[in-house]
Formats: sequence, structure tokens, C-alpha cells
Amino acid sequence: MDLRAFDYYLPPDLIAQFPSEKRTASRLLCLNRKTGQIQHQVFEELSSYLKAGDALVLNNTKVMRARLFGKKKTGGIVEIVLLQKKESLCWQALLSPSARLKGKVELTLSDNTTRVIVSAEGGNRRVWFDGTEDVELILERCGHMPLPPYIAREDSAIDHERYQTVFAKETGAIAAPTAGLHFDVALLNRLQQQGVQIVYVTLHVGYGTFKPIRCEDIKQHQMHEEHMEVKSSEAQQLNEVKAKGGRVFACGTTALRALETAAKLSLPLEGGGKEGVTEIHPPLTPPIEGGEIRVKPFCGSTNLYVTQPSQLRFTDGLITNFHLPKTSLFVLVCAFGGYTQMVKAYEEAIAKKYRFYSYGDAMLIYR
Repeated sequence: MDLRAFDYYLPPDLIAQFPSEKRTASRLLCLNRKTGQIQHQVFEELSSYLKAGDALVLNNTKVMRARLFGKKKTGGIVEIVLLQKKESLCWQALLSPSARLKGKVELTLSDNTTRVIVSAEGGNRRVWFDGTEDVELILERCGHMPLPPYIAREDSAIDHERYQTVFAKETGAIAAPTAGLHFDVALLNRLQQQGVQIVYVTLHVGYGTFKPIRCEDIKQHQMHEEHMEVKSSEAQQLNEVKAKGGRVFACGTTALRALETAAKLSLPLEGGGKEGVTEIHPPLTPPIEGGEIRVKPFCGSTNLYVTQPSQLRFTDGLITNFHLPKTSLFVLVCAFGGYTQMVKAYEEAIAKKYRFYSYGDAMLIYR
């Protein structure tokens, strides 16, 4: 639980600045978490590790062009990153530089027409859009892809396509579910043809996904809340896969957190509470025969923070990118794959010059 155990050194030249030429051409490090064996593949070979009767769970969130630039009447530029909608035309946001903003300030966006009002009073950063136009249309016209801070360049046309999964559908994320970036339509079709069920859940990835852990005891870290949904039909489909002996593979830490949140709903804590979740939909009936862990449909917010294997009750396999040190994402994959094995896998990936982070290569952790 010591934060220092989740630190490592990564040579800066291994941080991917651009996506691979082809989505499925990324490298794939495969770790068998039961034996510890490591194999090196390309992502196209993922289909050889999944079999008929398994389920692949994908996060179908869609990244908004949430980064905006507004000009003050004095000519100064303010950067805006939208975080969460508070009302129809009001958003919580990051503002830079916020220290120079006094009271409410009017800005004109890059189309020289759209006006917004920003405020940084009392630690609350807010943006109000003027008029009645749908904010999503404004973002399509004026917005930029909110690339993570370790990509040291401005977004370009390639990011509008490649920092988005081919199955993105539900708008609401301000960061990509990066494990899903490696899939193309042909690979998904091939998996379905071999009998793998494709199941979609939604978790809108927030800016806090890049937030480093600051406390020495990682258990004291507070996770940000993110909106998620597992629909009734998808929950039933996943439960049937497990009941028939199939494995459930989560594509990305966000899909895993959605699954484990939905599974946690069937396990009340002492006092009747539910850690990190608020149940909205009714439970599934009947339960899986034998009392096995199952997922329930859920729509709401989750701040589920995975730090140890005992919290992982439903997910059998994980497809994920290589994560930053001292983050909740690296802690999660260490809990899933085993700390010692994961440290060894990262050391080998660095030695073999895998590409790291959002536009980097991928890892499969399976049994």
C-alpha cells in the first residue's frame, strides 16, 4: 500500500506521441496471470487468446472535443477544458490561467461568434454558453481533442479519428478509453465470427483519469466520480456467459471498473451501504444458480477504486495500455495481474521498447 512501490522510470522516448499507422498493428504483451508466462504478439493476434463462449466488454463512450480557447476583450487567451455538465448550458471546467480571472468574464471562442461566460470564483470553475445552441455542435465547430498532457503537441486532424474508438457512440468522455483504440471493425468481426460475444457498457472517462496519487498510503487516495451505465440486456448477457463457463474480458480499466461496480451491487456492505455506487435499476432475477457473483444493471456514478485482488470478483481478463506510475490505473493493473508479475512485465516492456500510454502498445492479462 506504499505509493513508492508503484513508481518506475520510463525513458521519455518510449512515450508515444502519435498512434501506430494501423490500429491493430500495435504490439501486444500477453501475461498469463496464473503461470506468469509472457508472450509478445501484435494486437491482431488477440483473437487467438479468446475463444467461443467468451465475452469481450467494450466501453462505447465517445470523446468530446472538450478543449476550447476563448479570447477576452483585452485580447488575452483563456484555455477551457470542459469536465462535467452541471446544467444544460453550464459546465464545470478547468480554466487556464484562472488566477487572472476576476468575477465573471466574457470570452469569444475561435469562431469569433460564440460567446461564453467563465468564472473562477471560490475555487469553482464554471463556463456558461450564451444562447440556445447545442453545446455538442459548438464543440464540433470550435473544440479540440483533449489530448493528455504527456502528448507534447497540439491536436491535429489525425486525432479526431484515432483518439476515438471505432465503436464510440455515447458522447460524454473527455479522455479516450485507450485500450479500445487498438480495435478495428475487421478484428471485431473476426472475434464475433469465432463465437466471442461483444458487449458494450458506458463509462464516461473524466480528466481525473490522469490524476496522480499524492498520498503515501495509496488507500487514502480519493477517486473521481464518473458516469456509467450497464443496461439490463447486457447484464443478462454477461451473466449467461459466466453461467455457461465462459470468460469475461474487459477492454480497458474503465470497462473493468464498470463491470466490478455492477457486480458490487449484489454484495451489500455492513450497514447496508454500497461502496462508491448508487443503485438505480432494480436487481436482476433470478440469480445465477449456485450463488455466483453476477452483475446487475446500473446507471449512475461510480468512484470504485481497485487496490487489491479481493475487489475483483467478475472480470477474468483485461486488455489495457501501459499506464503512468503512481496512478490509480497502475495500481489497478497490479491488483489484477499480481504485483510482482506486473512489475516484471513492465520491466520487460521497457527493455523491449514498447510504446507507452494513450497512443502506445497494449497488454493482455488473462488466465
